Amino acid sequence: MPDGVVIESAPHGDDLAMAIGAARQSVSTVLAELIRSGDIRKPAPRTFVIPDIDSLREELRVLR
Repeated sequence: MPDGVVIESAPHGDDLAMAIGAARQSVSTVLAELIRSGDIRKPAPRTFVIPDIDSLREELRVLR
């Protein structure tokens, strides 16, 4: 089992974008950057692992 917070059956980009009032492309871009930086891992389709939730919070705070 991966270390960190595991999100299974994560929403599709369109659904997430609609829920937060953002464009799908913006959501996809931010998710891709968070995956590249290691703040989020994507071990399987629609599954995300957040290894360090505090680090992710700080990264998102900076992105605002």
